[in-house]
Amino acid sequence: MSYNAAHLRRRNVRRVVEHLLYHQRASRAELSSKLRTAKPTISQIVSDLMDMQVVRELDINSDAVRTPGRPSTPVELDSELGRLILIQIGVNNTRIALSPARLDVDADWQAEFPTPDSTAKLVDHIFSELLKLDDEHAWGMVVSIPGVVDDEAGDVFFCPNLRWLNEEHLPTELRTKRDLPVLLIQEIRALALGEHLATGLDNFLHVDVDTGVGGAAIVKSKLYEAPGPLTIELGHNIVAGNDRPCGCGNTGCLETLIGKPGLLQSYADATNTNQPTWKQLTDSLQSSDTTPDWLHCTLVQASQIIGGAMNILGVNDIVITGLLNDWPKHILDDFASCIQNNCMAGQFGKITTTYAPRRRLLGMAAVGVDRVLIPHLTSNTD
Repeated sequence: MSYNAAHLRRRNVRRVVEHLLYHQRASRAELSSKLRTAKPTISQIVSDLMDMQVVRELDINSDAVRTPGRPSTPVELDSELGRLILIQIGVNNTRIALSPARLDVDADWQAEFPTPDSTAKLVDHIFSELLKLDDEHAWGMVVSIPGVVDDEAGDVFFCPNLRWLNEEHLPTELRTKRDLPVLLIQEIRALALGEHLATGLDNFLHVDVDTGVGGAAIVKSKLYEAPGPLTIELGHNIVAGNDRPCGCGNTGCLETLIGKPGLLQSYADATNTNQPTWKQLTDSLQSSDTTPDWLHCTLVQASQIIGGAMNILGVNDIVITGLLNDWPKHILDDFASCIQNNCMAGQFGKITTTYAPRRRLLGMAAVGVDRVLIPHLTSNTD
């Protein structure tokens, strides 16, 4: 097979898999029509993917897939064999799941343990948990990491809350235990991809609030890419007048105000409460009909930075995930109003703020399909 023919083959395999990833199911005729590719070519690709147990046919007698007219057998990505090992490294906990080629939107993690204090301990814990899972069919790993991450090189440049991750090359350490491709993705980018896959939103800024404040964006159906590893680093923008030290080494970062520790500190200062819990803070907000002054000030400061990011990206939609979803509707509406007022497009149009569940697993699976499954498939179907 010539180079050009092999290249075309890989391109067609990628297009078939991507179409099924985003559109869930299609017949061979529909794939041929949508992808503008000859039916025999599509049929051969689908047949090869079925042999590799990545694509499966659906029962045409099922009510879920029945269509009027002449029966056509739809196909979809396999939803059973665990092809990807998905690992989320969090500040407090690390979680693991096996993902098939097609991950259900409501899928959940299958293992969880407290995040240790070194790369060596982390790797040992991960493989100890994998012994309990049926991962023999896995073709690669996808690891979600907080901080500044170079997805392409697999490097963790700076993780303020887990600084030991800066010291070792995690993909190399994982591969010493199992010889599989290892991909890293910055955790908020995974969230944005998951939201895009689940909802079809094409252009939006994604903000996640937890210990820190992360940002990512989908622009024209693609993850927004910057020249370097820093992309939409919302939490480490400086807020004037804020003198709180940040884990990054700077002073006055936004995350020291609207990250979980910062919010608890502000609540403690405002209410003279000694070491309040998150439940105490949330219960206090639920019992009030208005946004307390200390919190409203923080929401305005956060919305100024978020609005600036939206102005630069040119997007009118924002998706917010994380801890803020614990708050009552009137406070979430207040935050949405602040964002509307601090975004240029809000002066003449509508800014849509959506508070959504985290869909990190879905986003990580999408990265794995794109950068693990498809290269594996194309190298085995030439």
